[in-house]
Order: sequence, then C-alpha cells, then structure tokens
Amino acid sequence: MILNDGDREVLIYIGQSIRNYRKTKEMSISKLAAITDIDPTYLIRIEKGANLSVVVLCRILNGLQIGIEDVMPVEYFSLHKSSTGSGSKINDK
Repeated sequence: MILNDGDREVLIYIGQSIRNYRKTKEMSISKLAAITDIDPTYLIRIEKGANLSVVVLCRILNGLQIGIEDVMPVEYFSLHKSSTGSGSKINDK
C-alpha cells in the first residue's frame, strides 16, 4: 500500500502521541516492549511514524492504559452516531 501525505501525517501524529504518553508515564521502550510483546526496535519505528496494524495499536494502548481517542488526530477523523443511532462511522475529511 502506498501512503499519501495525509496518511503519513496521521501515523506521525499517532507515533508522537504514543511517545508522549510513554514518557509521561516514565516508561522506557524496553518496559513497553515487555508489556506489549512488541519488539523494541519496532516500537521506536512506530513512535517515528511507521505503519502499524490495529492489533499492534491495541497492544500499545493497553500497555499504556490509554484509549484510542488519546492518540487519534481529531482533525482528520470525525466520529459520530449514525442517523439510526446504531453505531458510529468515520468520515474522511
């Protein structure tokens, strides 16, 4: 998959958010790697904006004890209830 500039910006934002939360919690890369069972070098790449799967993102969020809303850039995504009120959808901006 080829990433466009918007995709890269989102990944960089997510990576920086992960790094900021990890640092705020005074957690080393090694500690987060041990908690999440993710290779430390991959975590470093993610913090610099590397592509990652939803599963890996969930492991990191659980390891840091934060939610998806803490790392997602709201200026790129709008989450709201559908007109039927039975769920959410994401609109690209």
